[in-house]
Amino acid sequence: MTLTINGRTYDWPRRPVVVVCVDGCEPAYLDTAVAAGAAPALARFRAHGFARLATAAMPTFTNPNNVSIVTGVPPAVHGIAGNYFFDPASGAEVMMNDPAFLRCETLLARFAAAGARVAVVTAKDKLRRLLGHGLDGVCVSAERAGEATVPGVGPLAELVAQPLPAVYSAELSEYVLAAGLALFRRLRPDVTYLSLTDYVQHKHPPGDEVATRFVAMLDRYFDAFDREGAILGITADHGMNAKARADGRPNVVYLRPLLDALVGPGQARVVLPITDPYVVHHGALGSFATVYLTRTADAGGVARRLATVPGIAEVWEREAGCARFELPPDRVGDLLVVGDRDTVLGKAPEEHDLSLLDAPLRSHGGLAEQTVPFVLNRPVRPAYAARPTLRNFDVFEYVLNGDVPLLITEYAEGETLHHRMQLEAFGLPEEQVLDIAEQLCDVLGYLHSQNPPVIYRDLTPGNIIISPTGRIKLIDFGIARTVKTGKTSDTEPLGTTGYAAPEQYGNLQTGPYSDIYSLGATLLYAVTGYDPSLTPFMLPRADLI
Repeated sequence: MTLTINGRTYDWPRRPVVVVCVDGCEPAYLDTAVAAGAAPALARFRAHGFARLATAAMPTFTNPNNVSIVTGVPPAVHGIAGNYFFDPASGAEVMMNDPAFLRCETLLARFAAAGARVAVVTAKDKLRRLLGHGLDGVCVSAERAGEATVPGVGPLAELVAQPLPAVYSAELSEYVLAAGLALFRRLRPDVTYLSLTDYVQHKHPPGDEVATRFVAMLDRYFDAFDREGAILGITADHGMNAKARADGRPNVVYLRPLLDALVGPGQARVVLPITDPYVVHHGALGSFATVYLTRTADAGGVARRLATVPGIAEVWEREAGCARFELPPDRVGDLLVVGDRDTVLGKAPEEHDLSLLDAPLRSHGGLAEQTVPFVLNRPVRPAYAARPTLRNFDVFEYVLNGDVPLLITEYAEGETLHHRMQLEAFGLPEEQVLDIAEQLCDVLGYLHSQNPPVIYRDLTPGNIIISPTGRIKLIDFGIARTVKTGKTSDTEPLGTTGYAAPEQYGNLQTGPYSDIYSLGATLLYAVTGYDPSLTPFMLPRADLI
């Protein structure tokens, strides 16, 4: 079964899939933790799974990228161009947390509508409404875990064996992972999405002791999901870079004074899409801004002048910028301004309260934060491994479609019934035969109760393993198949002479009754010691069925 969602075709989950968005995860965070030996699961995934770098959507903020991940498309399609934008309809600057701003469905909602069990846990409640739009499943936030109830389970806080976390803490991300793992073990969702917070990354660079401990914590949960049998995909919404001067002050280009000098006071509106309710992280300073001009005819000249300002990497007029960054033109300004790796963009000094920053500013939003990790705990098909470029919003396609099927066979310790019968010329004791018969009936009952029924078609003493404890295992399903309704014959005669039912040689259709015939022949051998496969024998006649 497949689902086509927003132009992509996804396979139905063959096993549970879990995608984790590690907010603000510059690849160096994982690199340094693995090098320090603090992330053995990630090291294992890199060696035996799949690990590359991917490109995030622009601007490199939380809302656009989380929504891209769960829709599989860039902001130009889903419509979420930032955390915050100027809404021409209302004439006001508003948060982009309302699902009304979404322009396409999420794969989470679509899979749930098709019958999949879906669970979503976010760190911040601002994302919950967007990710949960149209979703008939579990969708909760760690920020409001004390108010959350899981249908059919109860209060989330009772399911998770951890204290409720503060919103500005590393524990908020750990709570997301703990809740996700608890839900996974309790509900076994087909699709799970977990979105963390970048509290640590805003304060601590890669290799810092706190940052390495944080990745070690992530790694323990990654290992737990892997051991639970999940197909695990790990990526990020954006990277993170230092944006402070040598003296520790934020390295900011304030746009409003520059624009006032270029086009006159009050003739330009600066919108900072990083803006969200959590300004302690970043003081509403990121490396991307849009500018609305009263006189749009000035756009080209203003763009050229701004592009010469130190700290500004690129300036684009609306149409060209939207084509470059895959953004919806009606949700950005006349100009798109991108700061460089070391610089953030602000409105004016008096409009940013930086007193809440308790560490040198680290932020995101620009091109320098587009490179993010892309890790799976399992190898992928060659066609997927060979793709030259990856986007972070390819991750669901990779975990659902790219997984390499593995055939794992169990070692069945013991001896075959045929071998045991070689030592018993006159058959086995009656109580032993009854025990074997009961176990074989249980096995056949299970196979025949499937939809459609599975027909074994080769029940013989040589395909029955008896373990040292007397447990029966049926082996070699090479000619087994499901019942094919509407057919009157099998493709070709198959089975072991003397044990195969008459219809297996009479060009007729086999069914559960065929296995019952073979069961009788096998038990006859076990009771009497007479092997039906030995000559002289008569091939069964189809007309005697």
